[in-house]
Formats: sequence, C-alpha cells, structure tokens
Amino acid sequence: MPITHQGTICYSIEELLQRTHLPPSAVRPCLEDASFAGALRLNDSVYITEDALSDFFARCFSYAGVAPSCYAMPDDLQHAASPWAKTLLEMYRHPFAFGTSLSPQQGRVLHTLVANIQPRNIVEIGSFIGISSIWMAAGFSQDNTDGTLHAIDLFYEIMPCYPYRSGYLKDPLSFAESAANAAHLAERIRFYRMNSYEVGRQIDTLFDFPIDLLFIDGDHSIRGCMNDFALFAPSVSPGGIIVLHDIYPDVCGYKGPRYLLDHVIQDTPEFKVIELATTPRNYGMAIIQKTAHHTRPWHSFGYWKLAHIRLKARIQKTRTWKIFKAHPFVNILKKAL
Repeated sequence: MPITHQGTICYSIEELLQRTHLPPSAVRPCLEDASFAGALRLNDSVYITEDALSDFFARCFSYAGVAPSCYAMPDDLQHAASPWAKTLLEMYRHPFAFGTSLSPQQGRVLHTLVANIQPRNIVEIGSFIGISSIWMAAGFSQDNTDGTLHAIDLFYEIMPCYPYRSGYLKDPLSFAESAANAAHLAERIRFYRMNSYEVGRQIDTLFDFPIDLLFIDGDHSIRGCMNDFALFAPSVSPGGIIVLHDIYPDVCGYKGPRYLLDHVIQDTPEFKVIELATTPRNYGMAIIQKTAHHTRPWHSFGYWKLAHIRLKARIQKTRTWKIFKAHPFVNILKKAL
C-alpha cells in the first residue's frame, strides 16, 4: 500500500515490482540515475513519489530495452475528420492503452453493431479508460436522440504490466470523461464508478428501461462473469444483443467468458451465439442475441452453478479445508485415485 510522506503519496519499490512485474535489472539503473529526482529513501526502503511514476516507468522500460507498444491505426481512422475519431487516435497514443483496451479492429465491430441496431440503451461492464465507450457511443445516429451508454467500472489507477503495457494513469475516470467531452459524446455516455455487482443489485432502481445492448468486459473470473450475466441479462430486451469479450482462454488467459459460454449460454435455447475471431490478437468476441424472455431464470442463467462456485470458493478459504488438504491421508488418496 502507498504511504504519505510530507503530503506526498509514495510507493515502495517492492510494491511496484510486484504490481508491474518489472525486472529489478530495469529498476536499478533508474534509481542510480542522478537525473531522476523522484526516489526517496525512508526507513531503509526506497519509495517513488506519485508525481514521478510516469517518468519512472518510462525510464525502466527504456533501460529494459522495451519500447512502448501501441496498436497499428487503420488508415480510415487516421484520416477521419470527426471529433470522436480524432479523440480515439489521441487515446490510443497513450502507452497505457495498449493490450487492455479494445484494438481498433475490435472497436470497429462494436461501432458497426451500434450503428446498425441503434439501441436506446447500452450497458457496458468494464470501460477501463473509455476507448470502448467512445467506439460504441459514436455509433448512435442523430435521429436516435434517446441513445445512451451506461459505462460501469471501478476505475482503479492503471499500473504498467511488463513487458506489454508501459504507461501509468492515476485517474482513469477523469481521463474517460475528458475524452467523452473531446469526442462531443459527453451527453451520450454516463460513467459509474461502481462495482458491477452493486449496480446489478440496484438495476431496477437505477435504470427504468430494458437493455438493448449489453457489453460484458469486466471481471473475467468465472464467478465475475457468471455474476454479471445473472444480474444484467434478465434486463436485456427480447431481440437485444449481449457481447462477451476475451472468449478464447488459450490466448487471453481468462477463463470466465469461455466458461459462461460453454456451461450456461450454449445450453439455453433463448440465445443465439456467433463467435468472432479478432485482431491483432485473437482474444475473441461472442455476439449473443436474446430471442425471448426467460421463464426459468434460475436454470437459464446457471444460478445453481453460480451457487456451487461461490460455495466451493468459500469452503476453500476456511481453516478446516486447509488442514484437511494438508493431511497425509489426502495425498495418499490422490495417488491411489
């Protein structure tokens, strides 16, 4: 956890190494560089001040010989004159946009989807820095005066992820709101700094409308995806669209979206599914159409499976389970089986 020293927030080197996976060999030259003034030695530990984090990470990646990564921009986006396209170009130039944000090709899929179906209400779970929000909101036509996108995210500070994402961003929500203003889409996008679970539990009081397009790209754990689907999918209108991102775990490393597809959605007749390959990395997308209301939501949305996941996770955290798992008899039984 960061500390406060003389009114300045500081992060220990140990914490930064753990959170960013930076190699110590890249950090050491930065601390020894006399031109870097953001390091403090407190209680035999080295800290980096918050104001110096961006410079610190840029130097570390440079010493490691890793250039900041960025997406290749399509020609039509580079030469577009619209405010939203110019804003996206600026957003993509930031080093913290690469990897976690949608690629331009994936963003174009969402933009085209919105432009064709013209939803009245979009709910986005997982906005990150707002790139996906801009892509979708830009698809609203001028005739669709009621079109609104509701973007839900915790908007935690963004740290680098070595060797892929090199940038640092203290306040992603302010960044996303500024981008929406620059794109002339501020009236179309409402940002919520909330947990999707909290929003989902209050959905009837927060929103008085059906969801026409639901984009799930938040917590990618099995439990997180199941929660988001169970809480929000019942509010999707018949004929509405649900989009899942990161559905190929062998590429993206996330298991939740694939589990949701294979164990819940594919077994539910009210849904039609199309899987799309994506570039430049094939993390994959699933476009799902909800064809009817659900008569048995506890079955359709896998509530019993979700309850089993929750119960298993709770049991595995108990002291009794840890003692049982460490018992020699358990190891003997595993070998016998």
